[in-house]
Amino acid sequence: MSSEKKSVLTALCVSAVIAIALFVAIILVAQTGKAYLAAVIFFFFAVFFIYALTKADELVAMWDSKKKLAKYDATHPRAVPPTRAAAVVWRRHVGHI
Repeated sequence: MSSEKKSVLTALCVSAVIAIALFVAIILVAQTGKAYLAAVIFFFFAVFFIYALTKADELVAMWDSKKKLAKYDATHPRAVPPTRAAAVVWRRHVGHI
């Protein structure tokens, strides 16, 4: 996916989440009359969403690496995953194999 599509998708997600949070906050104020409750919920929701956006790049990178590893294993049926390959090399070095 191109970077323009990702930025547009991110902007749409951000605006949708903020709109939902504002809608929930307005409903809480209308039903309970407690504006502070709606403000606290909106604040925590915004903080959580900003934190999720900062972690999104790490999650995408982790997902891509797992996908590449699965593709590697699928294309090479007898291949040993990198972590197991390192363990085999170490056992050969130590003399267990």
